[in-house]
Amino acid sequence: RAVLIICVMLGLVLLLSVGVSFGECWTAIAERGVTIPYQLSATPLQILTNSSLGSGDIIYVQFKADFGNKGRTKPAGGFTIQFKKDFPAFKISYCSWTEWTPFTLPAGAGNERTWTITKEEETLTLACQGVQIVKYTFAGSDNYKCEKFWASTAAMIKFTPGDSASVAYREAQGGDFVCYVDAVAKEIGEVWDVQATCETCTCVAAHTAECNATVCDDCPEGQVPVKMDGDCCPICITDWVRAEHNETHFTAHVGDSVVLWAEIYMPVFIEDDSLYWEKKRESNLALAVGGDDKYEISEDGLALTLNSLKKKDAGVYRLRACYDRDTCDTVRFYLDVKPSSALTMKPSTSVL
Repeated sequence: RAVLIICVMLGLVLLLSVGVSFGECWTAIAERGVTIPYQLSATPLQILTNSSLGSGDIIYVQFKADFGNKGRTKPAGGFTIQFKKDFPAFKISYCSWTEWTPFTLPAGAGNERTWTITKEEETLTLACQGVQIVKYTFAGSDNYKCEKFWASTAAMIKFTPGDSASVAYREAQGGDFVCYVDAVAKEIGEVWDVQATCETCTCVAAHTAECNATVCDDCPEGQVPVKMDGDCCPICITDWVRAEHNETHFTAHVGDSVVLWAEIYMPVFIEDDSLYWEKKRESNLALAVGGDDKYEISEDGLALTLNSLKKKDAGVYRLRACYDRDTCDTVRFYLDVKPSSALTMKPSTSVL
């Protein structure tokens, strides 16, 4: 009961002083530069911050190991996170100490954030709001000191005088061994999709989600991938070249003009020079434009006008549109030309 009262009182103090709200017991960081007993190898460490991006605030934590007697200690690793102007970045002591590595903060977290540090024998994992920032392998460092210092068993932590961001800390235990996504608990091993960033995430450890770009399946041969707003993976479509109003059969008379109209299914973008009008046994009518007045092709390439029709102009016309070198689609039009003495045209005819 006494511990509960202390936790509630501490929560009120933190809420009033830095605007941080929480429902679980944290230990306030009252003094910097002092060592605090903590077995990092046994229990992940959580740190509470309330810093905004661009504030320049820093999380700067060192880990210490026992060294002989008389209370002596030796380095056992550490890390730094800075809220830079355009992006946050981290360094890992003795491993990547010479340069900052930028990362992206989880969306929707606000300024109040919980950071989880998990140390295993060969790796250090940093996570924010349950989303993994990095899983660093000590053996991958070019600095020989990296494996040497991190191999020590960290028995103490120290929030250095340079730490301006850390507000409180606690152990991650019991119900904390899950990932929290938008206040919803995800069990270890659970997989979910993040639509906003097009990632697939897996809860791999306490408060640690490993996220990778969503893998999309390739479209089958002959189908076109179309990226729709709000979707991470494209949809695959066929029949993306169509006759306008599905009008494909025309009947006209000698001497008339007729227009064949096509349309591209809206999400597909086709370059003008990838549209080809053809007549059966007569390729690429576009080459005839300018040579005579028989054919006129619209600026967008989707309409073919045949002027001063003759009986021999009857036949099958098609528009071939190519999305890329290997993916093309066509729409066919069927034109029947009657003698000029014929009666009125069928309702489906389009005549100028």
